[in-house]
Amino acid sequence: MTRLLHKALQQKHLATAGVKHSGDDLGIDIRRLREVKQTIQIEKASRQDMKVRIHAFIAVLEDLPCELTAYDEQFVMTLIEKVTFCD
Repeated sequence: MTRLLHKALQQKHLATAGVKHSGDDLGIDIRRLREVKQTIQIEKASRQDMKVRIHAFIAVLEDLPCELTAYDEQFVMTLIEKVTFCD
């Protein structure tokens, strides 16, 4: 009797071995969502870095004692140190 039950279970597992289960779809969705989450976290970190750089640049501009009305070599050099161009 147990031999027949064992054989029936083996046949059932073999029949469903090639069938895609909803659990497979769930696993695929979980991996896709993890990738999306990682992409969002990378973008968020990049934006945070950009905010820090912008605030540092604003601080430099706010530290100016007055309005700039003529060429100021020291100010230009400070700007060159602070400004970074990105593609």
